[in-house]
Amino acid sequence: MDHKRDSALKAQGLRIHGGEGRSGIMVQQKCFGSAWYPMTTFRRYMLFQVPGWILTVLLLTALYYWWDLPLWAAVGLAVLWLIKDFALYPFLRVGYETAATTGIERLVGAEAVVKQPLDPEGYVRVQGELWRARLTATQGPLPAGSRVRVEAAAGMTLIVSPRNRRPQDAADDL
Repeated sequence: MDHKRDSALKAQGLRIHGGEGRSGIMVQQKCFGSAWYPMTTFRRYMLFQVPGWILTVLLLTALYYWWDLPLWAAVGLAVLWLIKDFALYPFLRVGYETAATTGIERLVGAEAVVKQPLDPEGYVRVQGELWRARLTATQGPLPAGSRVRVEAAAGMTLIVSPRNRRPQDAADDL
C-alpha cells in the first residue's frame, strides 16, 4: 500500500520525508528553492527582475504602436534595460543573499561563560547576554566560570559543550 502511495506522489513531482504530519510522512513539493532546485543568489536576483522586464516590454510595445516609436529604438531600450540589470548585479548581490543569521542562530559557534552551574541546565553569558543553556547529553555538570561553546539551539535554550577546563579543576585532579 505504501509503495503505491509513494509512487503516486513521486509521479506528481512530490518528495516524501518520514516522521512528520498526521500520517507519519511529510510531502515536499518539487519547486525552486527546494533541495532539488537550490535557489542561488543570482537566480533570486533574476527572478525579481522578471516583472520589470515584462513591464518594460509592455510599455515599449505600447509606445511602438500608439506613438510610432521606431522598432530599433524599442528593441534598443529593451536591450539596455537587460544590460542594466546584469551590470547592477555585482553591486546589489548582497541584498539578495540569504545567509544572514539573526536571533539565536547567530550564537551557534560562539564561546560563552557559565554563570549558573550547568547540571544539566543553567545560565551562560554569551556576547554580553544571559541565556538559559543545557549541556549536551554526554557531558557531566560544569561549575560557574567554565567556558563552553554553543553547539545548537532548542527554542530559546542554547545547547552547549565544554570548551576547555578551568585551571583549578585540572589542579584538583592531581
